[in-house]
Amino acid sequence: MLKQVRVIEPVQIHPIRTESDHERAVARISELMSAAPEAPKTSALAASAKPINEDELRAILDRLEATRDIFRENRELRGVLSRREAEAQALRSRNADLEDIMRKFAPMLLNAATTIGLAAKNETPGTRSEA
Repeated sequence: MLKQVRVIEPVQIHPIRTESDHERAVARISELMSAAPEAPKTSALAASAKPINEDELRAILDRLEATRDIFRENRELRGVLSRREAEAQALRSRNADLEDIMRKFAPMLLNAATTIGLAAKNETPGTRSEA
């Protein structure tokens, strides 16, 4: 047997876009579920409000739970992204330091390579140069 639940006030449907929207929706549902039965409102919207059954209410609550899970996952992903951005910044800084070191030592390394190359070129097959 399906139990009928009557909507006490006109329901204004708003999309849930933020965590605070979700919290307000859950609080409103809790308020409606724990509210004492009242005399029906006499406004035109309240008079035309149709009751919802348990299955419809369960579907609404399931969608709210799914929304909560999405917000939780979003929060976790933002945390991961933040950590990755920090790691990328550290790597960029390290690469800049390595580039500075290479620029500083490049002329000396070029001179050493040139000297080694010239020494090898000038070396005769039977002699070895002592450095």
